[in-house]
Amino acid sequence: MASREEKFKPKIIKIICNKKYKNGISSSQGRLPPASDVRCWLEEKFAITTNRNFRVILVEDIGDYRVFIQVPDGKSESDFNVWYAIFQNDKLSDVSFPKHDYMFKWYYRNKTK
Repeated sequence: MASREEKFKPKIIKIICNKKYKNGISSSQGRLPPASDVRCWLEEKFAITTNRNFRVILVEDIGDYRVFIQVPDGKSESDFNVWYAIFQNDKLSDVSFPKHDYMFKWYYRNKTK
């Protein structure tokens, strides 16, 4: 059985390369909520529970490093996947479905530069 990353990665790459994602940067205003409030915040900003149509939303853009969420992910009624994309010279270099520890290390490192 394919992992969620293997299942969705080709579709995510296509959406990112064709810029068919929703730009949610203005909704986040550079401040993501604490982990305990993420689902409520994402419902308020992007209707992740009430609108389960497949969508990719850009939530953070730190130059060549961007963070996207993908709704739905197939797990539960309010879950979502987090993806990161790395660009080099404005071209997509890498897209991945990171483990939580990896993602927060990258996010912290990029935000503190």
